[in-house]
Amino acid sequence: MAGLVGWGLLLAVVSLPGLIAPRAVWELFSSWQYRDPEAMKPSNRRFRVARLGSATTALVGIVIVMGGLWPGDATAKATAALITALCGVVIVIVLSVISVVARKRRLSSGQESEERPPPNEPSDLAYWNDYFGIGIYVLVMFVVIFAVFGIAQHEKEQAAQYRADHDGVLTPEQQQRVNEVEKTFHRLHTQTVPVSAVVPDSAVITESMAWDPVDLSRRLPQEAWDQSQGDGPEADAKLASSDLVLSFYGFSCIVDGFVVQETDTTVAIAAVVRNGVVAEGTTVASCTGANAVLADYYPIDLAAPLGDRTLVTLDGHPLRKAFHS
Repeated sequence: MAGLVGWGLLLAVVSLPGLIAPRAVWELFSSWQYRDPEAMKPSNRRFRVARLGSATTALVGIVIVMGGLWPGDATAKATAALITALCGVVIVIVLSVISVVARKRRLSSGQESEERPPPNEPSDLAYWNDYFGIGIYVLVMFVVIFAVFGIAQHEKEQAAQYRADHDGVLTPEQQQRVNEVEKTFHRLHTQTVPVSAVVPDSAVITESMAWDPVDLSRRLPQEAWDQSQGDGPEADAKLASSDLVLSFYGFSCIVDGFVVQETDTTVAIAAVVRNGVVAEGTTVASCTGANAVLADYYPIDLAAPLGDRTLVTLDGHPLRKAFHS
């Protein structure tokens, strides 16, 4: 993504001279080709078309930069790029109309006379060909944005359906496959969540989650850190001070708190949920079904550093290690 942003920034910067001073660009790069540069100097109309082309190219670069830097998943990035493109097109059209109207007023009032075009002045048909090319350029930009938006939505739905088909329980291979598809669709919870050493009365718990240690030096788990940067400095600080991250994938349960029981060798964890699907005769819920957000991360603070201790369920079974770090 950084490389794409870099190319977009380069495209915008390279277009600026042609947008700000097209005459100076011609003087610098084209006038040397003619014996009499003044006689072959392009008309004002030609410079206006050149400026319009540079504005379009700069807009494409800005759209790429906005889409790359905007926080959130691919859908949010595509939306930001689309809004930027629409605003840019409107601004270019409005400024072009203002320029044409102002020139016609100057001509009618005698403040400006019709210029004599140079011998190499393009025909009206050639100008319309330029306008058509610029229009195609803008159309392609919107097609690409809508394509990215559509692909992002399709992949999100596909990953959610994949989880639902497997009842929310994935093998490491399946988990890795889904991570490749949905790695940008995450949500980081940094609000204070109640933590207790005992299971509250009548509480429903779930153990269908995975875990990752928080590695500040290597910024792992990567997806959680990426999301914290988009959420702001408070989220980043909360994640940095945590000992581990609990991950819930494609689930429909609402987490109200956590049960954490620490010993010298283990850390037993379960999540207290509000609306889990509970099998008869048990209080352990199954968090299944598709959610609009495909991965939820909860930073957890322990009483002591995790170290070599083992993460387990309340029954002592090993807690599944996440595979996205």
